[in-house]
Parts: sequence; C-alpha cells; structure tokens
Amino acid sequence: MRRASLAYNCYLFGLRTRENMDEECVLRTLAAPPPEHNERYLHPGACPGAEIAAAMHGDQHQRDALMSPRVAAALTDIGIIRIGFRDGG
Repeated sequence: MRRASLAYNCYLFGLRTRENMDEECVLRTLAAPPPEHNERYLHPGACPGAEIAAAMHGDQHQRDALMSPRVAAALTDIGIIRIGFRDGG
C-alpha cells in the first residue's frame, strides 16, 4: 500500500470490542492516540426499530458515545475532526 501511495489505517480500535465501544472506552482510546492514521470502529444502527435493534445487539451505547459532549471535547483537544466513511476520500 505504501508503494502504491494508498492511505490506510495503522490502528483500528473497537473491532474486537464492538459491543463495548461506549463513551468510556472511546475516551480511553483517545487518551493516548497513536501518531499514525487510526480509526474507531463504531457502527450503530441507523434506523431504530425492534427488528434492527435486535440485529444490532443494542448499539445505543455506540450512538451515545458518538453524540457525547465529552468525546467531542476530547477530539477537539487532540485536534481530531470527526468524519464519516463517505468523507474519507
């Protein structure tokens, strides 16, 4: 990927702990971020409803973490700008 000059993440946080990526876990990953490109794996359900909620195993904690003022402040403090997958370029 380097030879092809492709951007990639060196670190991915939350893939193995998806169901534990709550506000406290996200804040821990932001406490000492690595200098390279990194990603937090948060994929809460976009359409709340009984069927989706059951399939997503109760991802409300991920939505709460993404909307958390504490997480937003931590990101601002370390100079990270929140983007979505489509914004990645």
